[in-house]
Amino acid sequence: MTVFETERLLARRPRLSDADAFFDMFTDAQTCRDDGGYPPYTQKDETFLRDFDSLFEDYDGRFFLEEKQGGQLIGVMHLMPTDVPRRLEIGYVIHRAYRNRGYATEAAGGLMRWIRQRDMADEISASAYLFNGASQRVIEKLGFVPTGETEAPGTEYAARVYRKLL
Repeated sequence: MTVFETERLLARRPRLSDADAFFDMFTDAQTCRDDGGYPPYTQKDETFLRDFDSLFEDYDGRFFLEEKQGGQLIGVMHLMPTDVPRRLEIGYVIHRAYRNRGYATEAAGGLMRWIRQRDMADEISASAYLFNGASQRVIEKLGFVPTGETEAPGTEYAARVYRKLL
């Protein structure tokens, strides 16, 4: 089921038929590092199956990004509640083969329009690891402003926190 779309992308709920593409996306060590520092998948074992099955739990904030032309799964986005009323957090992962094409910016912009249309939040937050300059540039291009906060300061996974009013 399509949740929202942009010029080049469909944002939709995960499907069982996405297993191979999901596996392929998260076999890349750099993708897994950029997304949180977990090990990449090396086989479709119990860990993979448990993780993939968890995508279908009662959680409405996960979207798979499908390229309209060709129908390829190119990324995953999430929308999560925060402890602040009317503030949501967004995040994204783009398959390594599809980076540097503006997909993250396009998808996050589409998600923010979708949130605004439904009056779901007044503010959006996002964070990017300090080592991930590309993600920081996407967030800043979308008009997010650094808050001055850092998550996990002093660690390899220190992340700059951003916010944007809708």
